[in-house]
Amino acid sequence: MMLGDLPPASDPLVRRVAACVRNHELLVPGASVLLAVSGGADSVALALVFHALAAEWHLSLRIAHIHHGLRGREADGDARWVAEFAAALDVPCDVVHVDVPALKEKERGSIEDIARTARYRELKRVQSAYGMEVLATAHHLDDQAETVLHHLLRGSGITGLGGMPWKTDEGHIRPLLEISRKEIRDWLRRWDVPWREDSSNASLTLTRNRIRHELLPLLQKEWNPEVSRALYRLADVARAEDEAFEKWAEKALDDALVSKTRDLVLLDIPCLKRYPLGLRRRVYRRAVLGLSSIEAPLSYAETAALDSLHERRTQVSFRRRFRAWSTRSHVAFESFDAWRGPTELLPGTRTEVPSWGAFLVTTAAGCFLRPGTDLQCQASFSSDELAMPLHVRRWRAGDRVRWGASEKLVADLLRGKKRNADPRTAVVVCDSRRVVWVPDLGDIRVTAKKDTNYVTIIRESWRV
Repeated sequence: MMLGDLPPASDPLVRRVAACVRNHELLVPGASVLLAVSGGADSVALALVFHALAAEWHLSLRIAHIHHGLRGREADGDARWVAEFAAALDVPCDVVHVDVPALKEKERGSIEDIARTARYRELKRVQSAYGMEVLATAHHLDDQAETVLHHLLRGSGITGLGGMPWKTDEGHIRPLLEISRKEIRDWLRRWDVPWREDSSNASLTLTRNRIRHELLPLLQKEWNPEVSRALYRLADVARAEDEAFEKWAEKALDDALVSKTRDLVLLDIPCLKRYPLGLRRRVYRRAVLGLSSIEAPLSYAETAALDSLHERRTQVSFRRRFRAWSTRSHVAFESFDAWRGPTELLPGTRTEVPSWGAFLVTTAAGCFLRPGTDLQCQASFSSDELAMPLHVRRWRAGDRVRWGASEKLVADLLRGKKRNADPRTAVVVCDSRRVVWVPDLGDIRVTAKKDTNYVTIIRESWRV
């Protein structure tokens, strides 16, 4: 491929992009940048802009092209074209083949979503393989407008209205986000630079394309000729406010947090009641995302259901995600797959119970161990009191334990020890016949006798 004169660093559009890079702190001089280039106008412009800035910013560049195994010969032609384009720029290039149709047979979702996931997975792999600090993609102002409109139509909140960020914590940057599609194409024509057209972009079977080719043109014609730029501004405002709200929500969660493990989170209700609804919703989302069974953020319906908990004592369950309930004092979120036991406790062995502590059982004649730290509690029994083996499990309704001269309900004892205590967050230690110890009720101490064998159970707490 022969390219004529290429845009210099002094070109007005190049300077605009350079200003965006500086203003949004997308990279630092001397960075290594992987450029995702499909061959379309946007990614070709991205490569030319960074080629123009490479000397001034001391950038190390590499191009990656993902062949999705779709569109047959047309896609093959795109891959060859990008390789030739990269060679003309004297930039190293990797062409990566992904079999998206085969992935569609194995994975759920639309072909568009599967292709996008595969594309970013491969781009990240290439980035990691060559130690590139930054991945740059060519999303522009109109892409942002389409994204915001798509999220709006799906009922998104302020986070979704923020659209695509300029950069992510994983090193993904979007330097063209302030430049429109028309500006990009006019610029390429001015420099007489060709590009490839993806025929699938014209298909109206894809939601994104219908927004691009039908809805946005209608809004531009009937409502606002600059609707794309208006949506871009909306995203800019929403993203900044979303970041501010998230910082407040982080502090609010710290204030309301009673305890937190991978399977159970407790929040203080009096503290929650001081926050406005919008902040409470963010606190719930942050709290629940800390659970081991949660991979995706809460939906609107889930968040609304959780907000009812701080006003009344009730319980809700979200299939295969998590459970939540409230008491007078706290709201609890529990992983769907949280441990419930029973787990056997073997003498001389330290047994870890994720999110509920670790248990150590020892046996000795004439003495027993003492807790070593403030995070430990213990119970000691003469061996003839216990019907081995021992096991630990979560509390169950109706559990009773010997207390003084009689047996009492564990739930009543817990509530009596601490006002508004919640037995659903407790564990009990049992022998083969009954509950013998409830760690949350505290230590069980006996007087050591030389002629007696003792079994000592130590519980180390993992709770924050």
